[in-house]
Amino acid sequence: MSKNRFSIYFLCIFFYLIGVIAGIVLLLRGETGSFLEGFGLTLREFLFAQDFALEMKPFFTEILKWRIGLWGLIALFYGSKKKNVILYFLFFYLGMCSGLLVEQLTIMYGLRGILLFFLLEFPHFYFYGFSYLVLGDKQNSGLMLFVSYCILMAGCILECYVNPILLYNAFKI
Repeated sequence: MSKNRFSIYFLCIFFYLIGVIAGIVLLLRGETGSFLEGFGLTLREFLFAQDFALEMKPFFTEILKWRIGLWGLIALFYGSKKKNVILYFLFFYLGMCSGLLVEQLTIMYGLRGILLFFLLEFPHFYFYGFSYLVLGDKQNSGLMLFVSYCILMAGCILECYVNPILLYNAFKI
């Protein structure tokens, strides 16, 4: 692995962790009104897994619209130097959403909320992160763009069909 590629991965993880801390601080300060509504898709995923009442098709199309929008923002700048700045901002945003979510789940469920947070993010979140990192790679080719898109689609399928089952079974514990 080249040194430049390692620094991009390190900075993405760094901005994600800074975002987690910022999200937790925002929630603790009580400044979450409109921001929580903007990230409400993650909360809806969580509530969906609790009661299993929504139909899968609208949920899947909503997830596709949201995830492809974020992916498309980075893909739009694919091949330019600005994509890394957008990539860092995206990881910061995802970190803030994760920080808000882990804090809310901890407030609602205590220590069990932390376990629910990891189940909520598993396995699809790792696919999304990897897909975004593939877009941040220096190899600017159509093949890498296609691979990144396929990884993103696999993450969407996991998020809509595997993750709710894992969460539903976790609530039985």
